[in-house]
Amino acid sequence: MSTNLQYHSIDKNSWMNKLTIPFLLFFFCSVTVFAADYEEGKQAYLSKNYALALEILKPLAEAGDSQAQITMGLMYDYGHGVDKSPAESIKWYRMAAEQGVPLVQHDIGVKYFQGQGVEQNYLEAAKWWELSANSGIADSQFNLGLMHYRGIGIPKDYVKAAKLFEAAAEQGHGNAQYSLAVMYAFGQSKTKDYAAALKWFNKSAEQDVAQAQFNLGVFHENGYGVEKNIIKAREWYQLAADQGLQEAKQKLQALGNSKTTVATKSKSVESSRKAEPTHESTRSATTAN
Repeated sequence: MSTNLQYHSIDKNSWMNKLTIPFLLFFFCSVTVFAADYEEGKQAYLSKNYALALEILKPLAEAGDSQAQITMGLMYDYGHGVDKSPAESIKWYRMAAEQGVPLVQHDIGVKYFQGQGVEQNYLEAAKWWELSANSGIADSQFNLGLMHYRGIGIPKDYVKAAKLFEAAAEQGHGNAQYSLAVMYAFGQSKTKDYAAALKWFNKSAEQDVAQAQFNLGVFHENGYGVEKNIIKAREWYQLAADQGLQEAKQKLQALGNSKTTVATKSKSVESSRKAEPTHESTRSATTAN
């Protein structure tokens, strides 16, 4: 495989800081014996009547209601009606996570990976992400896969990384699709397979992952699994360059290309992309109202 192929891992300041707990608050309906009381407390919280929310929810949380525990964690996380306290926040989140709430398990993994309110601990992050990954959370599968791929705090293991990337990719996770394509392209735990790499690069590129768009340019420029096609290569390089990918800009310059020369040709590629938010929006509800 040409060294022009790129693998840009998503760094810990972008993909690994996606919190999901506020998302849970708005969409989860409690089915426990505390349901009626919890709904009253939740509405008080959403109405910013934090004193009433605390009065209702704290006893429920202490009695074991996981959704009340999550809301208590939010209150201490954001300082809603209480003094902001990372330690108190993580205490309540852990209580809910230990009851098997996958999205909370995911977010605790984020906190340990980033050192948010707790001492940074990659092993703890991997432990919590494994739990939520096993429950099907695509972000957890991708994050844990990336830890195995790069050997971040745990042994490098391409086999485990590929399995996790594939699980997330099948759920439509753009960066997991890109990462899986790279593993097929380079034969990392997978048999080198340009057709499979193309499939996953295309799926990822449809979600505006610039590195996938760049690598599709490389495939078409060099004829990896497809006929050589400089026009298509330029179209893909242009899409990646428009997102600021420096390697794509350099490729366009090397090909003697300018943006105006491919503007018309690139329309066919633009029209084939999904009219959906880019990958940066995946479960990024990180603020509470």
